[in-house]
Amino acid sequence: MQRSWQAKGYWTVPGGACSFTAHADRAGADAKAADILYQRDKTTLQKLGEIGIEKIYANTALAAHNMSFYGDLAGHRRMRERALRDFIADFSHENYMYAKFPHLRLTERFDLCLSGHFLFTYDDRFDYEFHLTSIISMAKIADEVRGL
Repeated sequence: MQRSWQAKGYWTVPGGACSFTAHADRAGADAKAADILYQRDKTTLQKLGEIGIEKIYANTALAAHNMSFYGDLAGHRRMRERALRDFIADFSHENYMYAKFPHLRLTERFDLCLSGHFLFTYDDRFDYEFHLTSIISMAKIADEVRGL
């Protein structure tokens, strides 16, 4: 299926070990990701991704979440593992750039900046000023910022 990408380009910040950039590029979009992890090499990123997946599934409370989209907990894990494989296969410092919140210091500007759960998950670790500065920083690299 051919998809129509309306935006000139996409930032995913923080990108993490996510496959959005890889899949968006393959579908014809100009997508880039930024993350503090991207200063590392592929082998290290692969190991960190595997450790992260193990931590997720060591959390027995995860089984209580609605997994209908994935079929079941095992389906959820397969999707996470596939996303990690796709990310690692696509990873290069051309499309995946090192950047650190709250001041991203990225120069390329796109239409849309997507931010996953990062800004909505760690309110116990980062204060209001950190979150506000991070959102302003994202607005400097994109015409529109969306939290997913």
